[in-house]
Amino acid sequence: MGILQTAPTIINGESLFARVQQFANRLYSSLFATGLAAIQMGDAAFWGHNAILRVEPL
Repeated sequence: MGILQTAPTIINGESLFARVQQFANRLYSSLFATGLAAIQMGDAAFWGHNAILRVEPL
């Protein structure tokens, strides 16, 4: 079984809070993902959400 996991993002937020979160996500998400990958030292971590399960991996 293969697991594909992606970072969540906000698209087309309508409230002020959603727009602020969308801006912060756009600004900091790549830095956060890079730091998380460095902490995990090349190993993957499955968080249990935001994942797509494939029975037949590529």
